[in-house]
Amino acid sequence: MKKGFTIIEILATIIVLSLIMILAYNSTKIASDVAKEKILENKINTTKQMLMMWSKDHIECFKNEVSDKCIIGLNNNCTEIVDTNYLKCTTTYEVLATANIIKYDEDEKIINPLTKDEMNNEEVIIYYDKQNNRFYGEI
Repeated sequence: MKKGFTIIEILATIIVLSLIMILAYNSTKIASDVAKEKILENKINTTKQMLMMWSKDHIECFKNEVSDKCIIGLNNNCTEIVDTNYLKCTTTYEVLATANIIKYDEDEKIINPLTKDEMNNEEVIIYYDKQNNRFYGEI
């Protein structure tokens, strides 16, 4: 009697191992995508929080009290009137990073972890609710 494996047994083993590898790869890919989505979500939330903190510290920029502190690339020193109760500031990630409000990821770039695209020129908007004296960020 011969000792060893038949070609069928070897092929079956290779197929089973291949299936396990495919399943493991898909699980890893899904976990990686979920992690990247969380990183992007955290990046956006952190940017909003930093923007709100800056806005509260520089409320004069929203009240037509122009000062050197207001000049960070924000349009019209944050006096664009949306309606009677809201003022609007528009800027970009790059301007916020240049002003040290947020940090660059690498090489003076802010990167979207999902797409690996640069986010430097994406618009960031701050709304100031004059009636309630509150700030809202939109990214």
